[in-house]
Amino acid sequence: MTSTSYEPITMLAGNDLAVFKQLVQDYCASWSTRTGEPDFEQAGRFYAPDPDIIYYDNGLPRDGHQGWENLKVGLLTNVYPNLASLEWIPWDIWAQRRGNLAWTGFNWRITARAKDGTVDEREGRMTILWEQRDGAWLIVHEHSSVPYEPPLQ
Repeated sequence: MTSTSYEPITMLAGNDLAVFKQLVQDYCASWSTRTGEPDFEQAGRFYAPDPDIIYYDNGLPRDGHQGWENLKVGLLTNVYPNLASLEWIPWDIWAQRRGNLAWTGFNWRITARAKDGTVDEREGRMTILWEQRDGAWLIVHEHSSVPYEPPLQ
């Protein structure tokens, strides 16, 4: 029988946690917009450039977006055309790390204002997998969800 040794998973705290809290806050702010379209150059700096990475967001397609460029096109097509503004606020941010991989989780609230004046507010949660490359933490996977709320009986 062979024994495999793994580097321990560390729940981050203090300055180490502060780094990831700032990353998550900056990441959410990069998708927020007062003009109806985010700064894709700013948002793109968080993502690894690999074309085969899968990103899941709350919208279509169900099988996710493959690569940053496809994620950007999908959001431009399905989310941002009808928006006048979007505010994305994260809270309860936590982070764990093993070597050059880290993952963050957080709750979020989005307030989206459509061009027709309607407002949609929703809350959800998100997990992001980060990989440290050349000293920078880049997103190599993300998954966002909105918890199921059963109908009132």
